[in-house]
Amino acid sequence: MQSKAQIDQILRQKCEAKEIPGVVAMAATGNEVIYQGAFGKRDLSKDDPMTADSFSGSPP
Repeated sequence: MQSKAQIDQILRQKCEAKEIPGVVAMAATGNEVIYQGAFGKRDLSKDDPMTADSFSGSPP
């Protein structure tokens, strides 16, 4: 299994390389969150960073 630092590094590299504008990722078991990370920009025309609570789209 990849460590949190390894996952962070991969996601951060993809954003810095402009392969993706931003990403929020989470992994959980039935009992706990085991990974949470956010990288890149919420909106490429602004400087707002992606955050764990970033959401784009319509609520269900």
